Amino acid sequence: MKALVTGASGFIGSHVVAALAAAGHEVRAFDRRAPAEVPVGVEAVAGDVLDADALTRAAQGCDAVFHLAALYSYARAHARAMQAVNVEGTRAVLDAAARSGVRRVVHTSSCATCGPVAGRAATEADEPPGWELAVPYKRTKLEGERSRWTRRATGSTSSWSTRPRRSGPATGVRRRPARWSPTSRADVRGRT
Repeated sequence: MKALVTGASGFIGSHVVAALAAAGHEVRAFDRRAPAEVPVGVEAVAGDVLDADALTRAAQGCDAVFHLAALYSYARAHARAMQAVNVEGTRAVLDAAARSGVRRVVHTSSCATCGPVAGRAATEADEPPGWELAVPYKRTKLEGERSRWTRRATGSTSSWSTRPRRSGPATGVRRRPARWSPTSRADVRGRT
């Protein structure tokens, strides 16, 4: 498989690039600045998810796109930038994949789009309470997911969303560095 990974310099994106390369896949690592350190054999490409032409060029010849590019911030001052990257960027990636004949897209969202839910663990069927959608990051990631569902229903490209949860010292949660929920894992494998 030949895969394009957007957000390839980010925390999760760099790990996805490494895992795909280690599994023997051809990988094109796409980020605003070409990733400085990539595994041997990985093609590093500089580009922006808001640049339709750069995305289309990057997606050419790929079988799958792993869309991890996002703007993460809880500052309301970054709301417009998050709308551009997390929503319009997701739409641009989906459109570029369709134009380039890519058959599969995996969109990485956020566990912030499904909770918190009082008294139990949140699932992909949950959404944050309305008052939490005042946080631009949560609102834009949820809107990006919804864009993917709309495109999936009307296009020929298969797409899935994952909602990874990062834990570790930076988050105050003392567990392994990255963790996928069981339902996200099932979604990635295509069982919905």
